[in-house]
Amino acid sequence: MANMSNPIICFDLDGTLFDPQGRIHPRDIAILTSESEINFIIATGRSLQSVRAMFTKNDLFTDVRIPFPLVLQNGSVIYKHNEILAGFFPFSSDTQSQLIEIIRNFPQISFYLFGVKETHLLWSTAFGLDSAERFGMQSRPYQNNGTNYNFSKIMCVSEDNDLMKKLAQIIQDLEVEISFSMETLLEITPQGIDKGSGLGQLLSLLNKTTVNLFFAGDGENDLPLFDTAQYSFAPAKSPETVRIYADEIIDTGKRGLLTPMLEKAGYL
Repeated sequence: MANMSNPIICFDLDGTLFDPQGRIHPRDIAILTSESEINFIIATGRSLQSVRAMFTKNDLFTDVRIPFPLVLQNGSVIYKHNEILAGFFPFSSDTQSQLIEIIRNFPQISFYLFGVKETHLLWSTAFGLDSAERFGMQSRPYQNNGTNYNFSKIMCVSEDNDLMKKLAQIIQDLEVEISFSMETLLEITPQGIDKGSGLGQLLSLLNKTTVNLFFAGDGENDLPLFDTAQYSFAPAKSPETVRIYADEIIDTGKRGLLTPMLEKAGYL
């Protein structure tokens, strides 16, 4: 386990550590599997199952638990080292009921409802299923059968960005946080829950109150951590609306993501 007094290297996955095909740069794989005191934390909108699926695709941690702390589902689920569940922050029952009532009226959009252990799908579309396959997500159909599900994130998937914006306007007055991680992905979490709050909760549980945080991300849902970081990075292919908040732009195709971050943090 890394020494928590060292600088923290925190990073998003999709579009940041992963390229558009879900691949990790060979240099980054070598760094992540090295026996070192580098203090990594992953912060992503993905579920644990989805993160593990993509790491397996890259031959990473196939037979062991992920050794790094994790901020998942946009901060609504957090894990300590080795996948030890440390916190789950679901919607209130009233807010969840309101959301489900609204999204039932949008069959053109696929909605993935994330719990702590499994994901449910409301409205199956070709684009939604293709996106799930690309992200390595497994889901089961959502059925309102009286079961008391607790969800902490809803991911809305559609090629129709105008329709997604319409949905965002309808739900903006509910007790939720809303962000577009991509043009085709609208993500909803409980009010006050985002990657920044999730990292704060995790660091508190790790007894780490003062940190030197180096963060890299590429989406709107990463912006709370840009505000927190001592120094921030964005991949060169990030949207301009994200790049303007970064201290440094990285061409991840050349040396990967982690080498420039480690150099800036003083590890290399």
